[in-house]
Amino acid sequence: RAFNAQGTGDQSHLLACGQFILCPTTPDGKEEDCSQAPRVVSNGFNSVDPNADFFLTVIDAWTAAGIIPVWSAGNYGDRPTGACSTLGSHAPYAQVITVGATNDADGLWERSSQGPSVFDENGDGVKPDLAAPGVEIRSASHQDDGGYTARSGTSMAQAHVAGVIALLLSMDPDLG
Repeated sequence: RAFNAQGTGDQSHLLACGQFILCPTTPDGKEEDCSQAPRVVSNGFNSVDPNADFFLTVIDAWTAAGIIPVWSAGNYGDRPTGACSTLGSHAPYAQVITVGATNDADGLWERSSQGPSVFDENGDGVKPDLAAPGVEIRSASHQDDGGYTARSGTSMAQAHVAGVIALLLSMDPDLG
């Protein structure tokens, strides 16, 4: 588990979870079974520091293994400096599909972070790559086993994109 009940975690736990995704264990936890690795991974954890690169080795390992990382852009677009250059810490990576959030009028949600990518070779990479519905999205709640909630954010949007990618891969496993 990467995050505690308060939603905080440290780099060592995040890296361990990244390794588990690359090569999961059997249900009893005693043996690795890399054949069970997913084809697409949906991520929403970010920080304000767009230059944090501690997770880049994990993302590189995932992409080398054929795992498609989908990342939320971050919800920092309403900063006083404007929405540009507000991507969360992992969203700028060229290797990930970065997702912004749209509102109910199909416009970019005012808090949705935007690029450019600081990790692009030319320094001018366009991010987010895509945008999807992200305002007042009904979702399962962590409050109880049967509860639902309505949340807004790029994490809600990136789940839509990861789901579409998973559906496409189920139709044609050679995509990617």
